[in-house]
Amino acid sequence: MTAPVKINLVVNQRSSFVAGFIVTDQDDNKIDLADYTIEAKLKKDFTSPTTVSFATTTIAPASDGKLEISLTPEQTAPLSGSFVYDVAITNTSTNFKTRIAEGSIRVDPGVA
Repeated sequence: MTAPVKINLVVNQRSSFVAGFIVTDQDDNKIDLADYTIEAKLKKDFTSPTTVSFATTTIAPASDGKLEISLTPEQTAPLSGSFVYDVAITNTSTNFKTRIAEGSIRVDPGVA
């Protein structure tokens, strides 16, 4: 696997949020996610004890290396300002965990 890709995201407050990723190895081959679990979280900053977990989904077929992370309107409603996030996958056979994406999240306020 390669170093985590840095992607900055924008979330609209009180709205659903979905972001997709394609996981590849150092030779740009797609990773079959059938034997992996996915974890994605955001925090106000790296030292914050409070985290918000994204829902995670492997997009079929798992051999295409595609995954999505998402938040509900109820999860985005109390958010405001800037956050950090990362996405990690863990091989269920070896328990080897790899961070595949990281970055900042800006939450844009909304009225509705």
